[in-house]
Amino acid sequence: MAYKSGLCLSTGSWSSTSPTCVKEVQTPKTCKENVDSRGLTWSETISGNTKDKRCPSGFTGSISRTCCAGGEWNLPQYNCVRESIVKVNETTVAGVLTTSSGIINKNITDAFLEIASNLVDESNQESWKSLSQSENKDELARVLKAVDSLAEILSNSIEVGPENNGTLIVKKNIAIDVKKFSNKDVLFPDPEKTVSDKDDANADWFKQARSSLRLEAAALKNKSVQYATAAVMYRDLSKILPNKRNNTNNNEEDTDDVINAPILSLTISPPLSDKLNPPLQLNFTHDMTNFSNPLCSYWAFPNGNIGQGLWSSEGCIVKTTNTNYTICLCDHLTNFAVLMSPSLKICLCVFKFFNLFYPLMFMTYNFVA
Repeated sequence: MAYKSGLCLSTGSWSSTSPTCVKEVQTPKTCKENVDSRGLTWSETISGNTKDKRCPSGFTGSISRTCCAGGEWNLPQYNCVRESIVKVNETTVAGVLTTSSGIINKNITDAFLEIASNLVDESNQESWKSLSQSENKDELARVLKAVDSLAEILSNSIEVGPENNGTLIVKKNIAIDVKKFSNKDVLFPDPEKTVSDKDDANADWFKQARSSLRLEAAALKNKSVQYATAAVMYRDLSKILPNKRNNTNNNEEDTDDVINAPILSLTISPPLSDKLNPPLQLNFTHDMTNFSNPLCSYWAFPNGNIGQGLWSSEGCIVKTTNTNYTICLCDHLTNFAVLMSPSLKICLCVFKFFNLFYPLMFMTYNFVA
């Protein structure tokens, strides 16, 4: 043992011997063997190290868990994504959706919508969340793009005829309505259409849906042209699509806003080049009635499929809103949603007359005292 400091005495010698430092040997701390909430066993590991494991069969990616310096486990990071989600490819999908005659292949269409519906199911939200944190951030947007491609192909493949009422297909998480028309308002859901017996088992959500869209015939300009339209409703993507959007300065930002209604989409062929006048009206019935600050938005795909898409409100305004619904007006066509803040704003009301406000001040003072 030695002192860390010494005093030079009047005798010319030090008050203590020179210190000798010996490195203390410490036993490294470890994280004991542990089974996480998903039943995966993590063996004993020296603190500061990270263990990696493979994802289960049918998934790609890895699972990691770090042993902290204090000898405690961090929560495991399950970066596992279903292989079916990773393999989403809109070009391939679009290529197999048509036959050589250009007429709808209903079996292929039905099968594709079933796959797309399964991909956006809430049971896959953890996979989408992990994927959004990886290099493949925009894979879900590719699903939307693939469904858009399908909608365009379907609308161009419908056989023309006075008796043709188009096609309505409803799956567990997606509904699509395709038809041809001239000089007529576009309504979706169309009150004149009924769900087929084949789709009936999955159609309750669509039958009960109160969200809708309407495009007046006046917006189509040319009354003599026969248009093809495809309208799509996504049941619930609030836990899957990212909440990144453009702010008022046209910069990207992450927000706490969430999708608070089904997503609605409309495609028309031949495409409309001018801004819609009158605009497209979208009626969104809120999933949650205690949200506030509605923002009429659309999903802006990345330019040239490079980068990540985001929400934008350009060309859209809120016409009216209350706790139950929001009506939006937009001057173009694409995938639309209403984004809302998950907490109500608390407003402090100041009474106009002082004699009404004074008793409140008095009561507050007495309560504090």
